Amino acid sequence: MTKPTGSRRTSITRVGISLIMAPLFAIVGAIVVVVYLPRVLRWLKHLPSFWADTLTCPNGHPNALAARWECTTCHGQYLGWVGKCSVCGSNEVDWFPCETCELAVVLPWRRFD
Repeated sequence: MTKPTGSRRTSITRVGISLIMAPLFAIVGAIVVVVYLPRVLRWLKHLPSFWADTLTCPNGHPNALAARWECTTCHGQYLGWVGKCSVCGSNEVDWFPCETCELAVVLPWRRFD
C-alpha cells in the first residue's frame, strides 16, 4: 500500500474536519433559529400594517399615515408619509400622537428593532 501524497492528505484532512464541524454548525444554526423565531413571528404578525393607509391608536381611533407632519430631526413640516421626512430624509420616527385623543401611536415596524 502506498502512502497518500500531499494533496490527497489535505483532502482527507478537510473531509475529517468537515465531519467533525458539521454537527457544531448544525447546533449553532438551531440556536440562531430558536433565538430569532419570536422576532420573525412578531414581524409576520405586523406585516399587514406595513402597507396600511391608517393606524389605530390604543383607543381605536384611525390615524392617516400620509398627512402633514413635522420632522423631529430638522423640525421642517412636510406633506407625505409619516416614516420619512421629505425635507431632510430622516426616518427616525418611532411614534406620532393620535389626531383625536393625543395618545402615542407607535409605528409597528419600529416596535421590534
